[in-house]
Amino acid sequence: MLGLNTWTGNAASVESFQRATNVSFTLLLFAADVASEYSTTYDRLILLDKNGQIAYKGEKRAVNTIDIIKSKIDELLAN
Repeated sequence: MLGLNTWTGNAASVESFQRATNVSFTLLLFAADVASEYSTTYDRLILLDKNGQIAYKGEKRAVNTIDIIKSKIDELLAN
C-alpha cells in the first residue's frame, strides 16, 4: 500500500501526518501527477491488481470505503 501526498508539502509535514494518524504505509511525496493519472483526489482508495489495472476505485472518503477495499483485496488474493 502506498499513500500519495497530492500537495506540495515537504517530508517533515508528511512525517508529522504519519505520526498523528499512525499510518504505517509509505507516503509518496509530490504525487499529484500520479493521482491525476488515476483521476482521483485526496482521501480516496484505489486498488491495483497484480497487472497494474484498477481493481477498485473509491469515489468517497477512504474511511467510507475501507471495508469494501478489504473485501476486494481478499478477492484478489484468493485468485
